[in-house]
Amino acid sequence: MKINIIKNKKIFLLVGIIILIVIPLFILFGKNGLKINDNTIKTSTNFDPKKIIPGTTKEKDIEKALGKPVEKSGNILNYQSNNPNSYNTVQVENGKVAFVKEIITSKIEKTKKDIVSEYGEPKYKLYGPYSNSGINLYIYPDKGLAFLGGDDFDSIQEIWYFPPTTFEDFKRTYAKDYSETLKQYQ
Repeated sequence: MKINIIKNKKIFLLVGIIILIVIPLFILFGKNGLKINDNTIKTSTNFDPKKIIPGTTKEKDIEKALGKPVEKSGNILNYQSNNPNSYNTVQVENGKVAFVKEIITSKIEKTKKDIVSEYGEPKYKLYGPYSNSGINLYIYPDKGLAFLGGDDFDSIQEIWYFPPTTFEDFKRTYAKDYSETLKQYQ
């Protein structure tokens, strides 16, 4: 009889402890589980530069099209990309989008072949800091498009969007660190 009383006391004690833990958790989190404040800033790696047009889209409309930037530094708005080391960027000048740089990773299915099939072979190529690795800047100035990619492979690293311009204006405005001749970069 004494063993049953001790056994029953242990069961009651265990049930009591469980009740003391479960009831406060239920009160704290409610019957629908933990509620999370949904007013947090949401950043997206679904950066879609087609939602803005360089030279046309006004600064006040950028956030509606792309969401809140991860950070803003002067006239540069940085948006999350699929590369943890680089941002997609939007540059604003005179109240309008002036330049957009989209970072391309393996998660984004855009290739050199895709761009060439849509725009034709690039008319211009510039050499820059990545050219020793075979990555050059290919430009369609009249289309407002350029991309960083290689001669011998289909992957691309960046796509640049800008208002249509001439090759000379493009070099002067967007490609100051690039040259028409291959230099040895270190």
